[in-house]
Amino acid sequence: MDQLQSLLEGEWLTEGQTLPQILVKTAAVLEQGWTSQAQARNAYGERVHPSDETAVMFSIEGAVARASNDIGFVPPPVLRILDQEVLNYLGLTRLIYDEDNNVTDTREPAVAGIMEERDVAWFNDNYTYEEILKFFDYVISRSQ
Repeated sequence: MDQLQSLLEGEWLTEGQTLPQILVKTAAVLEQGWTSQAQARNAYGERVHPSDETAVMFSIEGAVARASNDIGFVPPPVLRILDQEVLNYLGLTRLIYDEDNNVTDTREPAVAGIMEERDVAWFNDNYTYEEILKFFDYVISRSQ
């Protein structure tokens, strides 16, 4: 994960936070309230922007946006990392780093056709709240 952390260097949408800091804050946001099929919802269940002060429930992407910056946008490097971690968590791929620290993922032929569908938004909308929290425990432990 150290190599992945370097993706955040200079990323203004993270406001200088490290990946572990963003992940811990994201997990805390999710523990306050979780939703699916929207980045954020208010107390009435209506869709709102993650930065909206009335937002009380968040998807993974919405929680990342809320935890990362004041404007409520998901930093692309964090999303890329979480997309990869979903695949790792589900056992669909493993990361290999070359001598230049470039990430190469190795995919099993039997699952290669479903890789593009298995991102963090898909995971959020197809797994339970309890599984989402377990996923964050996994990702946080790998980031430290």
